[in-house]
Amino acid sequence: MKKYEAIRIIEDVFEFEFNAEKYKLFIKNLLKYPNESHFLRTGYNIFRGFDGFIASYERFFKFTDLEGNEIDVLAVKLKKEFSIFHSRSKQRNFVKKYLVNKERDAALVAFYSDNSDEWRFSFIKMQYSLAKKKDELTPAKRYSFLVGEKGKTHTAKTQIIPILQNDNTPSMDGLEEAFNVESVSDEFFRKYKDLVFRLKDKIKNELDNNQKAKDEFDSKNIIIMEFAKKLLGQIVFIYFLQKKGWLGCKEEGSYGEGDKNFLRSLFKNKKKDENFYNEYLEYLFYEALSSKRVTDFYQKFNCKIPFLNGGLFDPINFYDWKNIQLVLPNDLFSNNIKTIEGDDGNGILDIFDRYNFTVKEDEPLEKEVAVDPEMLGKAFERMLDVKERKSKGAFYTPREIVHFMSQESIINFLDSSLNKNAKGYELLAEDQLDFFGNKGKQGQLDIVSHIGKENKIQKVDIENFIHYGENIKEVDEALATGSLTDSNKNPFIPESVIKNADVIDVMLRDIRVCDPAVGSGAFPVGIMNEIVKARELLTTHITDDKLKENRSPYHLKLNAIDNCLYGVDIDKSAVDICKLRLWLSLVVDEEEINTIKPLPNLDYKIVSGNSLLKIPEGFIRDTDEEKEINILQRDYLELNNREEKRKLKEIIDTRIHKFIKYAHELTRIKIDFDYELMFFEVFDPLKNKIGFDIVIGNPPYYLIQKLTKIEKTDLQDQKYDSFTKAGDIYCLFYELGSRILNNKGIHCFITSNKWMRTGFGKKIRKYFSEKTNPKLLIDFNGYKVFSSATVDTNILLYGNNENRNETHACAIKPDFTQNTDIASYIKNNNVILSDLSEESWIISTKRI
Repeated sequence: MKKYEAIRIIEDVFEFEFNAEKYKLFIKNLLKYPNESHFLRTGYNIFRGFDGFIASYERFFKFTDLEGNEIDVLAVKLKKEFSIFHSRSKQRNFVKKYLVNKERDAALVAFYSDNSDEWRFSFIKMQYSLAKKKDELTPAKRYSFLVGEKGKTHTAKTQIIPILQNDNTPSMDGLEEAFNVESVSDEFFRKYKDLVFRLKDKIKNELDNNQKAKDEFDSKNIIIMEFAKKLLGQIVFIYFLQKKGWLGCKEEGSYGEGDKNFLRSLFKNKKKDENFYNEYLEYLFYEALSSKRVTDFYQKFNCKIPFLNGGLFDPINFYDWKNIQLVLPNDLFSNNIKTIEGDDGNGILDIFDRYNFTVKEDEPLEKEVAVDPEMLGKAFERMLDVKERKSKGAFYTPREIVHFMSQESIINFLDSSLNKNAKGYELLAEDQLDFFGNKGKQGQLDIVSHIGKENKIQKVDIENFIHYGENIKEVDEALATGSLTDSNKNPFIPESVIKNADVIDVMLRDIRVCDPAVGSGAFPVGIMNEIVKARELLTTHITDDKLKENRSPYHLKLNAIDNCLYGVDIDKSAVDICKLRLWLSLVVDEEEINTIKPLPNLDYKIVSGNSLLKIPEGFIRDTDEEKEINILQRDYLELNNREEKRKLKEIIDTRIHKFIKYAHELTRIKIDFDYELMFFEVFDPLKNKIGFDIVIGNPPYYLIQKLTKIEKTDLQDQKYDSFTKAGDIYCLFYELGSRILNNKGIHCFITSNKWMRTGFGKKIRKYFSEKTNPKLLIDFNGYKVFSSATVDTNILLYGNNENRNETHACAIKPDFTQNTDIASYIKNNNVILSDLSEESWIISTKRI
């Protein structure tokens, strides 16, 4: 098939409301004429429990690939138009029930409804266990394109055209690859990077010809690249807001009913001689979205615009935008230039308009082939290290890794906090006893269980609660709909967790988590989602009336952001990105349609600074001054008047600067950040628990020998036990984590694995062996976790308490992939390190 023919077929079926005949023609070309096998099911023929939201389902084709995988092609009609966007797990469970009944491996499904142009084209695949048992508890994973809107087929065309052009029958793996989100992520980053540089060039050109604007930038210390990044970030944020229908609402209308192409409409409706940035975007960003008004109605645009607060739409460094005419050409935003792909227009709006945006972060079993907040975070994080157009950007941590590390950190935190005698090695099988010397052999590890009478919950119960939390809702729903009948195998919340629901909920409500090299915020967002999920599951078992208040996902997330999450990064752009991700996570769950709550100010929760340098020990601290600064910071968090925010921020920053300057004069160490000062509530000496509960992240990998002489001296003066001039800076981050944890805290990093066996790693190995309690070590053993980097990595999780030689270790085999469930893989490939010394930590790959 010619490319233009493939393009026409995709546009005909995906740019309009669902049409069965066009859909069938598309499928015939996609699968190379599969076997026709038609039936229609309605009414009482709908699976029990699903008849409330499914009107009918229809099979058009059966297909078997060359490897014997059986795939059915379906169309499912939903009863309500909003079901396209909601009840996604119900849709997936319905098809899962179908696949189990028909003993199929996968399905291509069109989900549609009357009165809605938009519909969902999904690939749903059964996820088998290692034993490949097709039981009712096998989950199904869904990948989807949201289609039906004119001009939104760019991603679908990019992904599907190669299959249409290929004369060979596609495989199931090939079909799955067509729904690959990572391909979209890579493409989006490339285009985003190009837009940032084009925007930077246009701003520089404007400043070169506008002395007044140049003077304002110079006086406010505004860096052009930072301005460009923030401006593009603001525009992207608008795409998420307009997707929710929050912009362009009529004065008497409700939020959610707005213009989902709001920015494009503004651009179309501007007068010919008007400048889009100067006369529209600046007013939208710096006035409508960031200024508190009596009502949300904004006269200039004749519609409702919500006040969002949070600082995202404050002018950078509070520059005088109203009196400075910063004129950016209109064709920067939209034009008729042909792209390499053959699309019309390469402006900012032209490019962003071609993508679908979804405010819903992907769930483990649900992937939308669209730009979501996580994808945006990936693009932003890769931009951090981009210095010139050819740069490939930094690597980011894959979601599966973030998910696993977040869960393991919470599990070990709860175990350490709840149980005075936390469990040591958990037996995997009786035949392992011989291997580890439990039959009288000397000098080998004695396998014992440290579970004592004082333990409230066995660790295995905590693991089941956290690991299977996302499945518990699925199971409850499946039982309610009758799609699951064998309830004995269901991962219900363990009884011990239910009995201690109030205690666990308070621990999760008050948990303190820090990422000392926060990047795009993947770990704060990831661990926040795990905290919220766990607390949601506890809701029905809470007995304390006070704890029962404000249990919506929005309020649980807001509590986590306000009280639990902290981050630091030396790159100011990274701090802005992280805050943006956290704000987007709140936007997703904002439930009040008529009133949209202002976002919190996160300037003193996610902070720019050098994590590794702090006010040295021995410096006499003014704790009264630190406490007063902290009180002001808490006041600033909820402040929503721009002028009041500006004044209070100036007061806080002045007092912080004075405190740090005094310390600098006495110590001669150039510091710009101090944990005890900036996060005083975590280190308040009058509190019983001092320090973070969890430190988590992916710190930078950078050789210390590449630093300047002054930088090396400053780090050496911090007296890190692991410091060596031949070492890597991530070793210092490991030790930093121990310093800022409380005495029962949990530390979890993914880093380069060179520290495990090289000479420069000797000091950090000794530190781990003597001063921490390593609990989990995973060596990826050559498997490349980061697609854009060649570095070999490992995950280490340790407790900040006495070493008890209880480390579980796993060497990931080369056949491991990111689609593999990490927790299950480790459980099936578990070995133990019994000798934690300063010598190299070599993990045996022997499977036991």
